[in-house]
Amino acid sequence: MPTYVSVTYIRASAEQVWRALTDADLTARYWAHANVSDWQPGSTWEHRIVRLTVTHENLPNQATRDGIAQGWPAVLANLKSLLETGEVLPQAPWEMHRAHA
Repeated sequence: MPTYVSVTYIRASAEQVWRALTDADLTARYWAHANVSDWQPGSTWEHRIVRLTVTHENLPNQATRDGIAQGWPAVLANLKSLLETGEVLPQAPWEMHRAHA
């Protein structure tokens, strides 16, 4: 069965992020609707968001694909921060990735 993993960089504490994900009043502010759930494993919820998709096709090799796969998530995280807060992240996301590798 396929797996999907998404990584983003957020300048906040783990507690702030969890509250923002689980507090219906907060989700309504950034998700355009309240996410109401009991947050137990297997619980369901719906959401509607604007989605930006970046696609690269017909790449010459796997190395190019791997570089793009590391680069775009970092660039989009920085774009997300800029649009949402007016500021880019305090450390470039591509540097964060290298620091944790």
